[in-house]
Amino acid sequence: MTNKIGRPTKYSEEMLNKAKDYLEKCRNTKATNKDADMNFVVPYIEYLALECDVDTETIMNWVNATDIQGEGDNEIEVRLYPEFFDTIKRILDLQKLRLMQHSLTTKGNVAGSIFQLKANHGLKEVSVVENINDTPTQVLVNFNLPNGKTIKAFDKPNGKTD
Repeated sequence: MTNKIGRPTKYSEEMLNKAKDYLEKCRNTKATNKDADMNFVVPYIEYLALECDVDTETIMNWVNATDIQGEGDNEIEVRLYPEFFDTIKRILDLQKLRLMQHSLTTKGNVAGSIFQLKANHGLKEVSVVENINDTPTQVLVNFNLPNGKTIKAFDKPNGKTD
């Protein structure tokens, strides 16, 4: 076990129970706002952090906290809070599912859900171009430059055209 430096952690069984309760609440609670554009609750680590009276970075520190056990060649890294880690992973999986469900609806800010999926869950937009007849395909790209400038204007140091 490594030597501990700094103030004691706020992590306790109570924090684990708050995380589990929050997960279940988000799984089972329907949106209460009559104008809500989705009928489910999207969980957020930030909200859990508020419930635990800590910041989001602290939550993620607990998730990633490890310690070295054993000696020499038998050293292994183990999670300090494995049950908390598993609960947070399930919260993030539920968040991803809810955002995916919302992005398939026609109501509300679908672009916001898609952005969060890209930013927080690694989803990417992919374009596939298939060349059917093995002949080169010419692609035309149009640039709309500010103030009607041309590409040549950006080659000059002051950006002015002749």
